[in-house]
Amino acid sequence: MKFHLFIPFIFCLNACSNGELSDAEGSEVPYAKGKEIYDRSCVLCHQESGLGIPDLYPPLAQSDYLLKDKYRLIRNIAFGLEGEIIVNGVGYNSIMPPQVLNAEEIMNVSNYVLNTWGNKAGEVSIEDVETILKETN
Repeated sequence: MKFHLFIPFIFCLNACSNGELSDAEGSEVPYAKGKEIYDRSCVLCHQESGLGIPDLYPPLAQSDYLLKDKYRLIRNIAFGLEGEIIVNGVGYNSIMPPQVLNAEEIMNVSNYVLNTWGNKAGEVSIEDVETILKETN
């Protein structure tokens, strides 16, 4: 297990977008809003594949850490994460800063992550997100 004493903070100021993604036939892609947010805010660390960066940033694809508790994902997005976690048997000890997203954006990106890369973890509602946002970290 590697400990990273200095992890650069990457803060992305997220421009709000109401655009939809479409496939080649012009049909709306499932979780398109969530993918747009993921591509702006998450892809740098967790990669387009959702596999993360070995020894630095954990995978979101088939992540036992997230799939055990889908509300943990909301908390991590909203409040950030610091300290060691174990994902799929591998230790990670880096820092994830809280993301600058509103409740709807958190819901959309969470549902994208929970249902992409082979993940089948259901969905979270706006009420779920709003309840968690009222918590203190």
